[in-house]
Amino acid sequence: PQSYGVLTPGAAAESRPFTFTASGSCGGTVSATLHLQDGPEDLGMVTFGFPLGAVGAGGTTLFASAAAVDIPSSGAAAPYPSSISVSGLTGTVAKVKATLTGFGHAFPDDVDVLLVGPGGQRMLLLSDAGGGGAVSGLALTFDDAAASALPDGGPLSSGTWKPSAYEPASDAFPSPAPGEPYGTTLSVFEGTNPNGTWSLYVRDDFSGGAGTIAGGWSLSITTSAPVCCTAPPAGMTVSPTTGLVTTEAGGTATFTVVLNSAPAADVTIGLASSNLAEGTVAPASLTFTPANALLPQTVTVTGVDDSLADGPVAYTVTTAPAVSDDPHYAGLDPSDVSVTNTDDDTAGITVSPTSGLVTTEAGGSANFTVVLKSIPAADVTIGLASSDLTEGTVTPTSLTFTPADALSPKMVTVTGVDDPIVDGSVAYSIVTAPAVSADPTYAGLDPADVSVTNTDDEPADLIFKDGFESGGLLRWSASQNVGGRLAVSRAAALDGSFGLSAQVTDTSALYVQDDTPSAEPRYRARFLFDPNGFNPGGGGGNSTVRLLVAFQGTSTRTVTVVLRRRQGQFSVQAQALLDGGGQSSTAFVNVTDAPHAIELDWRRASAAGANDGSLQLWIDGAAVPALGGLNNDTTRVDMVRLGPQNLQAGASGTLFFDRFESRPVGRPEQPAEMLPAIRTDLDLPAEAREPAPVHAGLACGPAGRVREAPEVEAQAVGVHAGVLVGPAHRDPGRGGGDRVEAERARDDAGGHLLLDRPVRRAHRFLGCRRGPLKKEELPLAHDLALFGIVRVAAGLLRVLVLGRENGRHGGV
Repeated sequence: PQSYGVLTPGAAAESRPFTFTASGSCGGTVSATLHLQDGPEDLGMVTFGFPLGAVGAGGTTLFASAAAVDIPSSGAAAPYPSSISVSGLTGTVAKVKATLTGFGHAFPDDVDVLLVGPGGQRMLLLSDAGGGGAVSGLALTFDDAAASALPDGGPLSSGTWKPSAYEPASDAFPSPAPGEPYGTTLSVFEGTNPNGTWSLYVRDDFSGGAGTIAGGWSLSITTSAPVCCTAPPAGMTVSPTTGLVTTEAGGTATFTVVLNSAPAADVTIGLASSNLAEGTVAPASLTFTPANALLPQTVTVTGVDDSLADGPVAYTVTTAPAVSDDPHYAGLDPSDVSVTNTDDDTAGITVSPTSGLVTTEAGGSANFTVVLKSIPAADVTIGLASSDLTEGTVTPTSLTFTPADALSPKMVTVTGVDDPIVDGSVAYSIVTAPAVSADPTYAGLDPADVSVTNTDDEPADLIFKDGFESGGLLRWSASQNVGGRLAVSRAAALDGSFGLSAQVTDTSALYVQDDTPSAEPRYRARFLFDPNGFNPGGGGGNSTVRLLVAFQGTSTRTVTVVLRRRQGQFSVQAQALLDGGGQSSTAFVNVTDAPHAIELDWRRASAAGANDGSLQLWIDGAAVPALGGLNNDTTRVDMVRLGPQNLQAGASGTLFFDRFESRPVGRPEQPAEMLPAIRTDLDLPAEAREPAPVHAGLACGPAGRVREAPEVEAQAVGVHAGVLVGPAHRDPGRGGGDRVEAERARDDAGGHLLLDRPVRRAHRFLGCRRGPLKKEELPLAHDLALFGIVRVAAGLLRVLVLGRENGRHGGV
């Protein structure tokens, strides 16, 4: 017997230990009968029942019905009810989860779902949730341990939810469903016998929309069973441990952890993600007490977004060894859980903009950017090139993106290139090469090309120009380059950075060819050249070579510029083709063995019999006596070749050429007076640009000698409008009526003093001949008289003085 002492009514209870050995079946009940006595007073007998054995986990089993449940627009679904038969389970219900598979409805708020257990326990899984947003194909799992219920008015979505009954009081299910009241949690089934028929009653409580549970429904039943006579085995169940999928869009997955037996003390299990860049886990730990040890706890894994196009990435939720004062559980290590995080990034390359870019031939530039859409696993290199280097260049020529800077746009600059063609606005492209990378998602990706337009800066009257600054011959229509002896180099430059050299070793012509002229009735061209000690060969000390030839068709020479070397002296002549096949030539004009500017202006006759064709040649800005009155109305210019041609045996040396330019001056659709002068670097008087008339076939030779054209020679001094002009002299000063007013112009070689027009006209007729005036010269004398005898005399005296100062006698 045990004495409890004095027991005071309403006071704290007293307890005493009893020890006894029970006999009976495991899970059965043993009755303990206590005989109570208060002092001498017998209080009678009291009996208490004690269960035999501890409560242990009986396991979790899944039961399903795959038959669809069709929900009408109003009323009970078919079948009504849908049933699942459960058998073979031991113990009682510890936890129930229910899943509706393939749920869909036009107005989910109308749907009510009632679950009834074998013992008649009943609860609402779903009632008046989800509002009016139509859904289909949802998987809805109901679990008392879920984080939240389905939304009342918002759209439904797949997942694990608490039972969601928003109007339970108004949900009366028609027979044979049991009547109200209905529970709202799945815990109503706990402690009951799981075996028997489970029924699902579904109805639509309002007309207007139908639905279905296309995949049927299922139950996950966890039971508990008594464990007797032996110590319960310690252990943990993690389910599932594989197959979980999260998404970079924040998609989640869940698993559960439960102890296999009730511990003697709390058990704590830590949880962590092996890759926080792919997924996180919540909660960070689970604690099981002896009271809830057999109830599974849910763990949620959430995908994490990144900028890598890395595809599906596997990671792990690591379960730490258990921490507990129960020696059976301390240090037990549950199974880890394998998860895959699906990618929402795609490999790609963005080019912006891809059109609308404009460059200019003046060097104007435009920009675009390139950036990767995601972070690659390795460097990505993209080559860049211009589709037309004569219109634009690109900088840089390649871009390399690293994982560190892949999302930072890189700028590309496109710069316009000048060309010698009147071609208007020309479209070209910046070609982006396929990406090169060790990352297979980027390797071979071909970014968009970029469309660019290069605007022209050439004057409308230009035919062609090339200063060889491109470093090659690509601007020319064709070339004849025997043995590679026609070359563009810096050493050959006469202007700018590059020039053309023609190394002659035999009689093979070396030239570049321009096919741009189109039946030109007038042709004006200019180029620079340097004899550079060239030997035309031929013997006799008197040989020529053609520097420039303008052709009619492909073989008929219309205009020719010839270089001659006689007794070591170089001279230049221009030739024009006549209608009958004959040829008219200018005088040979001596030039030094140094760079010179050659310019010509050829014009065919306006009509048959008009005989008004002409050819004017300038050397270093000084005009050679022009060829006029040409009968050449059937000629034209279709093609031009620049370079040594018609070479003689023994020819040798290297000629240099540079800065070629041609214009169709005088085209009918654009009058000559409207066109700019080609010699933009000269500051010559306007009348100096006009072809000079030829008088009696005479020209001024050294010391005023008269020779018959075209074999007349002139000293290497300025020759302008038929007037010999000595090297430049300073104006003696302004003021004084007897001073001859002079116009000044300086050519490329240092400048020459040009006499005023009346004096030049007088010198044209009088200074290059002797003897009395001819009849046709009397009007000129009249003009001179009107101008003033003193002024003319002073002007002629000045010419004589200037000539003597330079060792020359003008014959005045």
